[in-house]
Amino acid sequence: MTGRRVRAAALGILALAAAASPALAGGPGRAGLPAPPHQMLQALLHYADQGVFDRLEKGVAYLEPLLADLRGHRPEDTGEAIRWAAARRDRAAARGAILRVAFLDMKHELQTAADPATPQPRRLVSLRLAYLDFALLAPRLPAAAALERRFRALYERLRERTPEPAVEPALRQMAGDLDRECSAAFPEWRPS
Repeated sequence: MTGRRVRAAALGILALAAAASPALAGGPGRAGLPAPPHQMLQALLHYADQGVFDRLEKGVAYLEPLLADLRGHRPEDTGEAIRWAAARRDRAAARGAILRVAFLDMKHELQTAADPATPQPRRLVSLRLAYLDFALLAPRLPAAAALERRFRALYERLRERTPEPAVEPALRQMAGDLDRECSAAFPEWRPS
C-alpha cells in the first residue's frame, strides 16, 4: 500500500467510526469523541509511524474529550506529551505517549467493568473497549496471548445473565497483571 493510500485508509477509519454507536465512545465524558477511542488512537499511531506530525497534532485535538476524562482520574497530561513529541518530530516518543493513553484508557475501562454498581450492558462495553486498547499494546507484551485468553474468558463470564460475584475480583486482578506487564514492556513510563 502506498503512503497516500494508507493515510486515506486512516482517515477513512475516522470518518466511518464517526457514525458508530455512541456506546462505543465509552463513558459520558467521552461523548464528544468523533470515533471510538481505540480507532482514534490507532490513527494517531499511524500518523506517528509515518511521521505525519501535522495530522498527529490535529488528531490530539479531537482526542481531547478522552484526555480530559483520563485527567479526571489521574493528574497526568498525556495529550501534552503527544504534542511535545510531535513538535520535536520524535516518532518513538509520540508512539510511546499514544500507547500510554491506550494503557490509561484500558485501565479505566477495566475498573468500570469491575465495578458492580455499573449496569451490565455498560460493563460489557467497558470490557470490550479495554480489550481494544489492549490490542494496541499487545505487540510489545510478552504474555499477550495468555492475556488475550483471559480477556475472552472474563468477557464470557460477564456476559452471563447474572455474572458470578467472583468476576469483579478477576477483573481487578487482570488490571493489576496488565499494569505489571506494561510496566515491564514500557520501562519509559513512570509507575501508574
